[in-house]
Amino acid sequence: MEQAINEIDTLKHKEILLEGKVSKMCKKKGCWMVLEGANNSIRVTFKSYSFFAPKDVLEKRVQAQGVLSEEVMEIFRGQTLCRGCREIRG
Repeated sequence: MEQAINEIDTLKHKEILLEGKVSKMCKKKGCWMVLEGANNSIRVTFKSYSFFAPKDVLEKRVQAQGVLSEEVMEIFRGQTLCRGCREIRG
């Protein structure tokens, strides 16, 4: 994960495989999660709500494969990113 963050300009819009510990996630649907690396974290969302993370993955190590993109957002918007969700787990 650290490499992906450090090389965001060259990896952006490319499919990658990440591994990290799930530190936070959508409590209601599992429609997003935050993966923690050694020094950084990445928020993982699922395109068009096509997949939902199992709610029992909190605090577990997982792999996520998908297209890397970069978006800087306000903390409040980041915590309420999913439709209808107002709670975070973690």
